[in-house]
Amino acid sequence: GRMEKPEQIIDYLDKALKLDNNALNAYLLLSELAYLDERPDLAYQAAHNATLIDPENAQGQYLLTLATQLQKSHEIDPVNELLNQGKVDDAWREINKILEKDPDNILAKNVKGNVLGRGYGRLDEALLIFKEIVETDPNFASAWENMGICYALKKDFDNAERCLLHALELSPDNENIKLNLYYMYTNKGDEQSAAKYKPKN
Repeated sequence: GRMEKPEQIIDYLDKALKLDNNALNAYLLLSELAYLDERPDLAYQAAHNATLIDPENAQGQYLLTLATQLQKSHEIDPVNELLNQGKVDDAWREINKILEKDPDNILAKNVKGNVLGRGYGRLDEALLIFKEIVETDPNFASAWENMGICYALKKDFDNAERCLLHALELSPDNENIKLNLYYMYTNKGDEQSAAKYKPKN
C-alpha cells in the first residue's frame, strides 16, 4: 500500500518510542517528519531526545537547529499578520514581547524592522536594525531586501539597488525580491532595468 499520512506515521513512531525510548534512528525520523509536517515542538523534542542518546550525532544537532528556527518562524507569523492588517500598534507590542524573551532572535528583529519601517514609517530606525542583522548574519536575504525597500522609500536608489541585488544573489529564485527590484527601478525612472524584473503575468 502507499505510505500513510505523515501524522499517522508520527503517531505510530511516538507510541513506539514510548515503549522503547532509546531508539536513536526512530527519534531522528520522528523529528524529521514532524519538521516536514510543520510541528516544531514535536520536532524539537524528538531531536533533543536523539541528542540525549547520542550527543555527538550530527543529524540530531542539525534537526535541533531546524526545529528551533521553525519554532521561531511560527512565533512571528501572527505578528506579520497584524502588520499586514494595518494593526501596527498590536504588531509592535507582540514583536517586543518576543524579543524580550529572546533578544538575539534574528527573525524577530527583522520583523521589528518591518514594523518600524513599513508600519510607522520610521525608516532610519528600521535601517539601523537591518544593518545590525546583516552584520550578524550576512547571508540573511530578507534583511537585505528590507533594507533595500527602506532605501527605496527614502529615494536613495543607489543603496536600494545595492541591497536588493545582493538579496537576489543570496536568494536567486525569490520572486518577491524581483518584484521589489521592478518597483524600485520603476520609481527611479529606469525603465530598461525595470523591464528585466517585470512580473511575467
